[in-house]
Amino acid sequence: MKSLDCMAPFGLLVVYGGASGPAPAIEPDTLNKKGCLFLTQPSVFPHNADPAVFRENAADLFAAVKAGLVKAHISQRFPL
Repeated sequence: MKSLDCMAPFGLLVVYGGASGPAPAIEPDTLNKKGCLFLTQPSVFPHNADPAVFRENAADLFAAVKAGLVKAHISQRFPL
């Protein structure tokens, strides 16, 4: 709720990850009362639910890695 209190009217709050546990439930009317706020919790799963879309997304990612736009940091290697 403190994050909502910091937002400007029409602000967007994105809940990313859940390292500290699940976010508390928020009544939709609370977002309106605090200034017509937007709240989302994105997930990769709906974007990749269709196998064809999944393959296209994977191809885009691998192309970005190959182009150097995404860099993978490998900190350890384990024998198979």
